[in-house]
Amino acid sequence: MMFLIVFVHELGHTVAAMHFRWRIQKIELLPFGGVAHVDEHGNRPIREDFIVTIAGPLQHIWLMGLSFLLLPFDWWTTGDHAIFMFHNLTVLLFNLLPIWPLDGGKILFILYSYYAPFRMAYEQSLILSFILLVTMGAIALVQLPFHLNLWVVLAFLLFHHYIAWKQRSFTYMRFLLERYDIARNDEMVPRKERKTSADTTVIEAINMLHRCARYDFKIPSAGHTVREEDALNAYFDQKQRFVSLRDLAATPPIFDLK
Repeated sequence: MMFLIVFVHELGHTVAAMHFRWRIQKIELLPFGGVAHVDEHGNRPIREDFIVTIAGPLQHIWLMGLSFLLLPFDWWTTGDHAIFMFHNLTVLLFNLLPIWPLDGGKILFILYSYYAPFRMAYEQSLILSFILLVTMGAIALVQLPFHLNLWVVLAFLLFHHYIAWKQRSFTYMRFLLERYDIARNDEMVPRKERKTSADTTVIEAINMLHRCARYDFKIPSAGHTVREEDALNAYFDQKQRFVSLRDLAATPPIFDLK
């Protein structure tokens, strides 16, 4: 029964991802949950990311409704209904906890990244998630010190936190590389203008990048504008990470938007 519930949950993520033509790598089903792996790195629209993430938890709503509809049938007993409801609610509420890599933790990151640059949103979401996980562990230590399954799940989450934090720079670099490829192919809209100082370096400007929009870095004091595409080119191809935007603006643009 638990396997079926987890399978439908992950199927919800998968169907939503397929609808938006995401690149799906694989789906893993674990004894206490599952993971849908996709080859996307933070440059999809926030709306898409949110729908794909919430599509898993939403499956439990119709599953629980179906259980009520099956009650009149003799082969679906009240005991089956009670167990099915318990498992659904457990998986649903557990997955909505704002702890990485649960759906709630991903929703926390999605919401944070709507207001903050990608790197800041990712790192601070992990920090907040870790604090909540430690708090949860402290409560478990007091209330359920001998609950083996709970400690296995907490250890699993802690391990994923460690991996995510250790690989945070790699995750950020994948985001930038994918974004650079999108910029080269002119696929990302709209453009937004961001005012900055002339002494802002390329790497500082890159760290300001939000999701789902290109940025033009305007330098009011110098009367110049540096496009995101040229900043990314300087970052990756020209190895000019510590060059100021003022100096970068003096070089010819790399990309032609026409």
